[in-house]
Amino acid sequence: MHPSPYQDLIIHGEHLFRTGYVHEALQVFESVIAQEPHHVLALNNRGVILHGLGMYAEAEQIFLDVLCQDNNNAHAVFNLVAMYIDRYNINSAEDVLSKYISCLSIRDINEIIKHCITLPYGKPTDISPDTTITLNNAGHIMGSATVHLNI
Repeated sequence: MHPSPYQDLIIHGEHLFRTGYVHEALQVFESVIAQEPHHVLALNNRGVILHGLGMYAEAEQIFLDVLCQDNNNAHAVFNLVAMYIDRYNINSAEDVLSKYISCLSIRDINEIIKHCITLPYGKPTDISPDTTITLNNAGHIMGSATVHLNI
């Protein structure tokens, strides 16, 4: 199998991204997509950048499009689930995991877990400069909690 004619551009875009040149990296990935609209790696990398820029709907659509092309794309699954968890959209994260869990490795799953935040019962936790949250045991379902917001 021959390397992709866009391999050098992808490597360059990834280098730009890693060194903080996010907008320049986005331009590189978009140039690949303009020439090859279904280039999965360029699309996935574009989705990662859009997520980082707060363009969540666009990033979500890209990851879903990648999964339509390749339903075993672990990178798209990982990025989509991580984005949902970061946005506190746990139901969507669970839906994606239940559908695509088989393409993730144990390492991928451990990395996803790092996006989860656990809070102990009874300890006020700042969630913004003027808001704290305190979780207390609800008692009727294991792991359930009542939520007290102090605003």
